[in-house]
Amino acid sequence: MYIWVGHPHNLFLMLSAENGLPATFLFCGLFATIVLTSIRLFHINFLSAVN
Repeated sequence: MYIWVGHPHNLFLMLSAENGLPATFLFCGLFATIVLTSIRLFHINFLSAVN
């Protein structure tokens, strides 16, 4: 059964198609910064809780 949902199922593809590659690269950079910062904070808090 085919149901049209009105958007692609890939956020990066949709962002590239609608806003261009520079906006996609900026979004990926923002996303990577958030992920790396949260991993770093998790490790800092985990190590301080263990000690």
